Amino acid sequence: MRMLRSNHPIALFRIGFFLALAYLSLATLAPANAQAAQGVSVSVEPEEVGVGGVITYTVSARSEGNRAISVIRDPEFDNSFRIQFTSDSPGITIVNGHAQRSLTRVYRLRVSREGEFEIKPPQLRLGDQVVTPESTRVKVVEASAAPRKSGRSQNSNRGQRPRGARSSSEAFIEYQLEPTEKPYLGQQITLSYALFSDAFRNNLSPHPPDEPSFDDFWVDDLSENFAGQRQTIRRNGELMTQTNLRAYALFPLKAGAAKIEAFQLDAVEGGVFGRRQLIRLGTDPIDIEVRPLPPEPPASFREGNVGQWTFEVTTDRMHAKMGDPITVRVRAKGNGQVRRVSLPELPQIDGAKIANKRSKTDPTIVNGVVGGRLTDEYTLIAQREGEVVIPALEFGYFDPIEERYKTHRSAETPIKIAGGAAPQEPQAAQAPVDRVNPSGEEEEGATAAILKTLDAPRDTISADSPRAPVASHPAFWVLIAFPLLGLLGLGLERPLRRVINARTPRQGRARAYQRALARLGEPGPNAGSADAFDAIRDAVNIYAAEVAQVPSGDISAAKLPGHLKKRGVSDALAERLGEVLQEVQNVRYSPQHQSAHTSQEWVDICKTCLEQIERERQSKGWSVNAALLVLNILLIATTLGTPALSFAQADAPNQPANAETSAAADLHAKALAAQEAQDWKAASAYWSQALQAHPESVDILYNLALAHAQNSDFGLARLYMERASIFAPGDRQISRNLERLQQLITLQQIEEVRDSATQSDRINSSTGGLFWWSLLTSTTPNSLAVTVVILLWLLLVAQIIRRFVDIPLARQAAKYASGAFAVGILCCGATWLARAQVVSTIRPAVIINADISLRDGPSQHAGITRLDTIVVPGLLVPTSAENDGWVKLDFDDESSAWTRAENIRYVMPHSGQNNALSNGLVK
Repeated sequence: MRMLRSNHPIALFRIGFFLALAYLSLATLAPANAQAAQGVSVSVEPEEVGVGGVITYTVSARSEGNRAISVIRDPEFDNSFRIQFTSDSPGITIVNGHAQRSLTRVYRLRVSREGEFEIKPPQLRLGDQVVTPESTRVKVVEASAAPRKSGRSQNSNRGQRPRGARSSSEAFIEYQLEPTEKPYLGQQITLSYALFSDAFRNNLSPHPPDEPSFDDFWVDDLSENFAGQRQTIRRNGELMTQTNLRAYALFPLKAGAAKIEAFQLDAVEGGVFGRRQLIRLGTDPIDIEVRPLPPEPPASFREGNVGQWTFEVTTDRMHAKMGDPITVRVRAKGNGQVRRVSLPELPQIDGAKIANKRSKTDPTIVNGVVGGRLTDEYTLIAQREGEVVIPALEFGYFDPIEERYKTHRSAETPIKIAGGAAPQEPQAAQAPVDRVNPSGEEEEGATAAILKTLDAPRDTISADSPRAPVASHPAFWVLIAFPLLGLLGLGLERPLRRVINARTPRQGRARAYQRALARLGEPGPNAGSADAFDAIRDAVNIYAAEVAQVPSGDISAAKLPGHLKKRGVSDALAERLGEVLQEVQNVRYSPQHQSAHTSQEWVDICKTCLEQIERERQSKGWSVNAALLVLNILLIATTLGTPALSFAQADAPNQPANAETSAAADLHAKALAAQEAQDWKAASAYWSQALQAHPESVDILYNLALAHAQNSDFGLARLYMERASIFAPGDRQISRNLERLQQLITLQQIEEVRDSATQSDRINSSTGGLFWWSLLTSTTPNSLAVTVVILLWLLLVAQIIRRFVDIPLARQAAKYASGAFAVGILCCGATWLARAQVVSTIRPAVIINADISLRDGPSQHAGITRLDTIVVPGLLVPTSAENDGWVKLDFDDESSAWTRAENIRYVMPHSGQNNALSNGLVK
């Protein structure tokens, strides 16, 4: 038997294996209950958190041996701590041959108020011992002052599966609702949804969810830092993957029963190799009982002041001179729906005048808690020397956490006023607008002075729209058809000439092919090389000229392959036939040329190429030229058909019925008589009736707008003048009167500023946000049609010069001109389409009522919106949405508000309100 050396690798492996086995045996048989280090530790993360933030309280226990670990008493948390979830993670490990038991319990808590809190520790039993760790402390500060924590979002919600969670066999959706008790009216409710699935079978692909309806709530979306986050957790002893879906902050708008509809989504479920199926997951509807606020609120309380708020009144100076502006800021900040908060008004102050007031709202979302800051900034102008005292203001609100009303009262602030010159006009009254008062009258006479500058009403009335479409006249189509046909002829001139001059019947092509093959067979096997190459040249010429329709001047080794490729011949065959021709030329013009094949072999090669090319040609039903011809015909047909379809969809000029002519004439006569007598109220009534029968009449719209303007109804005056400008954008009378109406609206804004303590720096009646709408409505479809006709004729002339004039300079100029004309035609066509699209989709509206209510949402319970723009009748504003009788107005990129639909009128009404106007806009 062979013996191994002691240092042999196999011997060393055997020794190591037996030593390891002996060590494991000793470790396993060692006493498992040996007394060793054991203990309990607690930790809190983070130790400083903002209001509304989330902390994690962790209890870790470890016991040597087989001692059981249990929690006798949970930690004691303050009432301001809301437990979101708890989880236990027991375990057993063997370390260095010793068995260890461990238990980790995690509490996730949300804090709701400021302060420094002590968390009393839990009691745990480790075997036969009771262990109590040390207490911990947590500092809760204002949300904005809390240090930011990186890592997983604090909005991640986990916990016990609530009622209403419905699941499939391996996946379900659950919601978390906080507070779980009955919330108060206006209190924040945090609602989140999460998807749970088996962690070991990560085979669920959710679709975007069907979000529930929140009709009874003001909603702020918290999903930005919540949705899409994933984590693995242990639920009922099973590992599951939690995927956050959506999170919302809800504020009840009314007391009583409120309902949130079911949250549902579709998901694709299936294994890697198994069958995939679409499943529907969702929750049950959520019923919430909203408690009303307690009775007997303080006098300073206002509806919407719910949350945790601080209040202060500050000034920018304690000493000033007469005429100096003094800024007083009234501010509330904290947690709650800041858009619904109302601040106390600063009253009139003895010795000072309120020149301006601005409101600013800065909403915030910190750790899932909605809050913000609301500031009213007043500008005061001191009117006398001495002391001006800013009075104390009181702010009342309801704290839903402590369930009681609270009030904050500011202190009086005295300001020393030194001598100086008192201003004659408040600074806020210096509006950035031209003030029109030519007669030097008082402010009340400025309106009358502007009204006198309006152009007189029109005595001759055209009931129908004067904008008869150019496309309705046959001459337009003749003018369009001639240049298009000319361009078509120029484009197809060369292909058609080649087809007409060189075209042969199908049988003729077959005979030409047979002639080419016969020519290749004429030289016998004993013929000389010159005869063979002449036969090759003749056969290729016959086939290329009569079958492939290649110009005779292009039948050469260099040009023939390109022509054959254009006619659908494969690249290899085309190049091979070119090589045959090249060989013929080399033998003919270079007697010393050494050929790679004999002359008879070249004949066979040429015959094979022609046979393969003919088979390819016969397999293609249409030639490339025929396809190009059809493509050009379709292009021209499309060019002609598109304008025809566009014009066919436009309205034809209105033709009033004979039976209505006399009634309309009588109505017009009454309206003209009323405006002649300056009975503007009666005139507006008559013109309104006439407009119902002829909504596109520019003259009726014009006179109706002037009648409303003379009645000081500037909202309707602006509305009808804007409509008239759309139908007749080049009318100078309409343009001038529209400018005058804008001045009247601006004057209204100035008077509103001076008469109200709620003042603004922004006085504007322009079409801000309506640039493209104003630009496109300043052109008419008829002008675009005429421009297209002119450019088409110019393009035809330029193409004729390029084709038939032999002067190089003229041809070059015509080339550049053709490009410019083509670009012009494309621009006019694009403008035409853009006008039809923009005018029909962008819907500006004119405010027609005074003192309208602007709110943050489409509900009477939504907060009042504070804007920099002075809102008066006649203001033209873009709109972006409608919802159940409410319309969203977009004053600029950052300011928008909702108002009732009866407060506005669309410049372009719905088709149901005025089909003629809507259709007329896109003519």
